[in-house]
Amino acid sequence: MSMRIRLTCVFCGIAALIMLVVPIVVAAAEQEKEFEDFNAKNFDRPTTIDNPWFPLKPGTQWVWEGKSMDDEGDEEARRVVFTVTDLTKEIGGVQTVVCWDQDFADGEPAESEIIFFAQDNDGTVWHLGHYPEEYADGELVATPCWIHGISDGKAGIMMLAKPEMGANYSEGWAPSVNWTDRGAVYQTDQTTTVPTGKYESVLVIDEWNKAEPGAHQLKYYARGVGLVRVGWRADVTDQETLELISVKQLNADELAMAREEALKLEKRARENSKDVFARTAPARPATAEQREKKKAALDTKKKSLRVMNVSAALQASAKDERPRPEFEGVAGQGFEPNAQEFGLTPRQLVQVIEQVEALIAKCMREQGFEYVAADYKTVRKGMSADKSLPGIPEEEFISKYGFGVSTMYTGKAPQLAEGYSPAKVGLGERNVQIYKNLSPADQVAYNRALFGENTDATFAVGMEIEDVSRCGGCTRKAIEQVFKPEQTKATYYNPKDAFINRDPRMKAALRVYSAQMREAGFDYNHPDEVEADIRERLNAITGGGTISVEQMNPDQLAALKKLQDYERQVAVKNFELQEDIFDPVEERIEKELFAAEVK
Repeated sequence: MSMRIRLTCVFCGIAALIMLVVPIVVAAAEQEKEFEDFNAKNFDRPTTIDNPWFPLKPGTQWVWEGKSMDDEGDEEARRVVFTVTDLTKEIGGVQTVVCWDQDFADGEPAESEIIFFAQDNDGTVWHLGHYPEEYADGELVATPCWIHGISDGKAGIMMLAKPEMGANYSEGWAPSVNWTDRGAVYQTDQTTTVPTGKYESVLVIDEWNKAEPGAHQLKYYARGVGLVRVGWRADVTDQETLELISVKQLNADELAMAREEALKLEKRARENSKDVFARTAPARPATAEQREKKKAALDTKKKSLRVMNVSAALQASAKDERPRPEFEGVAGQGFEPNAQEFGLTPRQLVQVIEQVEALIAKCMREQGFEYVAADYKTVRKGMSADKSLPGIPEEEFISKYGFGVSTMYTGKAPQLAEGYSPAKVGLGERNVQIYKNLSPADQVAYNRALFGENTDATFAVGMEIEDVSRCGGCTRKAIEQVFKPEQTKATYYNPKDAFINRDPRMKAALRVYSAQMREAGFDYNHPDEVEADIRERLNAITGGGTISVEQMNPDQLAALKKLQDYERQVAVKNFELQEDIFDPVEERIEKELFAAEVK
């Protein structure tokens, strides 16, 4: 099988026709190890593959299309469909995720295979073998199967946890079936555009094998998506050019079909590869319940280990604090035990939101515009939409988008936002439609009246982050009529949070948090500072107002991209430390606070 249709390399055969003359950065062949050192004990949750460059969530399906040259030099259309099934298979003492790949040439099947991946504790994704069926003129012509630990098969690396320039590795070793593929980090921080969109901070991997030393494929990986493009950099006759045209999550019926087809391949593999595949354990479905229980148990174990270290640090830090006085309740502290945003009780919060919305509607009418006062549920829904997407847990959202501040900034009116937009949700569907029915000129005037200069600073967003200082227009006027003056300032701090932060245990926790953030390269003393800082940095880029990405100059675009990368990194670390250090202490203090009030 030629390199161009190897789809363990599936995330290898997809790209546009690109010729690059960048100098080769990989090590000389004679300096390369033939295969990688594989440690089966370093896989605590191998089927949770969440490497940002190579995510394999069960039910995800990618489709790429392009062209290549056949053996006679004629151009042929290519289509590759790659599906992550919900099957797992034990190989070499490690549970692997079973993926199903289909490769079509001019509409006819060229190859179908099942491939096996696992992720180690460091986040590196390993390739533990595959069973391919290659076709010519509709006839099965070859099944060059290899499996780690059987015959000469050795597992290889599909994606490093931290790809760095010059890194060079084996993608598997099975010379008996001509599998000697290698990969190297070729470029980072690239930009590429394919039918599914424009991707930045793209990672480019150079792949080749010993049988075709002059043929180098380039695979372009986008963070959180995976392979989006495959190209080449050598003057050979079988160049493959493919681009990602779609990526989706299969429904239950579609996933069941993929599982069935993969199991059919598994059955044929046992007949066609008796010396290798027939010696493996059978693939088995992993139910959602089993996956969640396993992940939860492993996450708890991992977190417990981190918390043990944190607890020791907290105890050491707390020794420096004076003895904590007996709890005296919250009388005179300026808040109720069940205080929420801005120190308001749940009932007060409903009243305040609906009062502000009614005043916004009144102000807009006076300006000559229609605005329907959003009810509490609508505004609360917008607040709850912060750092969330349907079907994506908060931790996964943060790993991909950080806080969703700079990473999802477009500069467009919130009513025109596509996908994630707490601002749009909090306005309500009726107000969004009112805006869309206006002429472009009236839309500009409408939002200036409603928001002032900062169209991203909606009431719902301000309520969620407890900072309404950037709100303008009628929104600002309404807020000032309902809120206390100190609550409208950027320096406002929730009295309940301030009270908790004065507790010696929280002070100790914050010292540990600050130390560990600095160790990671971030200068913050409290979790609340991080998102606020990202917003300030974004304001500096946009000049304190709202400017669309399309209108940004090159310096602004470069600064935005740098901020987006920084936001993802700091948000992940902040989330981890907040869960391990900050939240448990806050929860204990709040329980004592509430208990004292009840008593």
